[in-house]
Amino acid sequence: MDEILLWKRDDINHNINNNKKNGSLIRWELASTCNYQCAYCNIQNKFQIDTYGGRYNPEFIANCFKKIGDNLFIVLIGAEPLLYPNLVALCEELTKNNYIFLTTNLSTNTAIEFADRISPTRVKCVYTSFHPTEIEKTKFGKERFIERYKYFEEKGFKIILTYLVYPILLDRFESDFTYFHKNKIFSATTKPYNGVFMGKHYPNSYTLYEKQRILNYCQMDIESNIMTGNKFYCKEKICNAGFGSVLIDYKGDVRRCITNEKYFGNFYTDEIKLDKFPEPCTSDYCFCHYERKIFLHDI
Repeated sequence: MDEILLWKRDDINHNINNNKKNGSLIRWELASTCNYQCAYCNIQNKFQIDTYGGRYNPEFIANCFKKIGDNLFIVLIGAEPLLYPNLVALCEELTKNNYIFLTTNLSTNTAIEFADRISPTRVKCVYTSFHPTEIEKTKFGKERFIERYKYFEEKGFKIILTYLVYPILLDRFESDFTYFHKNKIFSATTKPYNGVFMGKHYPNSYTLYEKQRILNYCQMDIESNIMTGNKFYCKEKICNAGFGSVLIDYKGDVRRCITNEKYFGNFYTDEIKLDKFPEPCTSDYCFCHYERKIFLHDI
């Protein structure tokens, strides 16, 4: 996520007359389904049939983004974005006027199609999530993941491997990183688990020794900050969310952010008018460490 943090919150070309914001950051939860069953996933209903994906053609969706602005930075998140129908054709349309970030587990053949057809110059970063217990259930296991990861590298994409250290993985994650390094993957980084396991709250329940072991393999400052487990009080703090960034869910509903659900309308059917200026947050605490780092003005 550090690559996203390089996005400059002051680089929004704001046209008051038409309320468009060129250069805005859009987090789009375009896929509501996933082919993995990770115990630590907090996405609800991810195993239900997605009745929204593919409802609109790529050209229509790309035009919908123009309601917000041009030269956008669109972060494709899920469940698993590669399961979205016609994803590659959609990304071809989106990258004509915008940049994208892709988060993926690299588990489908669409990954290769994406790497072949989408220009790496229009993709700021590909974040691959390595889920060892799920990967090892598949026919080709870790070898297929490594093969696809290296293919993206060969095509010229900036790609990062992220590894969530769920408590049951504490006994093996270091050997997994040895495997990554053996296969010349050096952009792998740990992420601390932020949630409840066996009645204990993490990351606070990691021992000091466990925390240090995780940080030894962490290459992102934001993840180090998450390790503290501290809540961040944000009420009445000026924030660019809703002004320079929005969250769009898989139904097309546009909201201020993951913490504050101020509603701006439906992406597909409504005219979208974002805030004209950065506004104070009305929530007590910011639930997303990444959004907080980007958008709050006084941190």
